[in-house]
Amino acid sequence: NVWVFLPYSFKLPSEMPYFSESYLNVKATYPGGNFKLLQFFQDSCGIKDFNGIDAVKPVLIDLHVDTTGRVTKATINEKDESNPLLHKYAIETALKLEGFDPAQYKGKKVRSVKTFAVGYNKPEEVEIEIIEEIIVPEEIDRSEIIEIPAEYPGGFDAMITFIIKQIEYPLEALDSNKSGTVFIEMLVKEDGSIDSIRPKLPKERQLGYGMEEEAMRVISLMPNWIPAKKGKKRDLQNVVQRFTIPISFELDLDEPKKKSKKRRKR
Repeated sequence: NVWVFLPYSFKLPSEMPYFSESYLNVKATYPGGNFKLLQFFQDSCGIKDFNGIDAVKPVLIDLHVDTTGRVTKATINEKDESNPLLHKYAIETALKLEGFDPAQYKGKKVRSVKTFAVGYNKPEEVEIEIIEEIIVPEEIDRSEIIEIPAEYPGGFDAMITFIIKQIEYPLEALDSNKSGTVFIEMLVKEDGSIDSIRPKLPKERQLGYGMEEEAMRVISLMPNWIPAKKGKKRDLQNVVQRFTIPISFELDLDEPKKKSKKRRKR
């Protein structure tokens, strides 16, 4: 028989290490996702006029998120190449953050380091194009004829106006000079509400860079539609109808001093 002594260290939650997200099952997430997180950084920035200030490259910041969802520490990542003038504002904003859903490892909440790119170059030289044939209805059951297709309240032009007012060019796509058309599928239910919003194309054919997510965000904000109807003229019933909405994002790179504009393609 041999005595074996095994040391075991007990630590308080505040003494536990911060784990890199690459090792975790569930990463720390901000309510509303990265879009809302980026919006919080931008709205809290002390610099309101970026004229003459180099803000092309985003600030790469490490957020130390504890098990309560609060950022306890913020540092600039070693791979950061942004303007040092922006570091102060990014760190000050980060320390105000709370309400994260903390990271998890094997079902237990852990402290983690979330690396996030904060873009301060808000879209200015951007043109967002809504292609003309924007809605493509597809019946759920092609054996049933829909007498009256679903319609956005106010019609096609009202929907175009809504999209143009709500949509924002994703900063990730802007920083990477990416553009193109995304195809978003949705259902208009019997009560006119919108459901099952998702990209039409498979993952490998999507544009990425936040463009599908931005298009889905805008569509999710739409008011209830006028639902589709089928049946005899005297006995029309509301039915579900599927639509595909293509939205194009274009960068206007030829006119660097031109202010941002959003137009519908003619």
